[in-house]
Amino acid sequence: MFAALGGGLATASVVAPLGALTAVIATPFGAGLGTLLAAFYIARQRGSEWQDSADLDEQTDAMVAALRGLAAEAKRVSDSDAGSSRETDTVRAA
Repeated sequence: MFAALGGGLATASVVAPLGALTAVIATPFGAGLGTLLAAFYIARQRGSEWQDSADLDEQTDAMVAALRGLAAEAKRVSDSDAGSSRETDTVRAA
């Protein structure tokens, strides 16, 4: 946002000697250019911090495997609890 404002104001101030209408027309183009330059700058600064998609795929696969293991464990515990509660109900009925 600040890059767009700065780019627009800089463009308007540079083009203002050519006329007010020219400055008003050129301002959005300068704002867009400022935003584009800021985006490239940020992308270049973060370049080494971003992970490859292969690393992210491996992390995602590991998380899915862990969640499936937890779901299987919860199902096993739930099934064993259901079996023990049925035995308890049978003992109470007798």
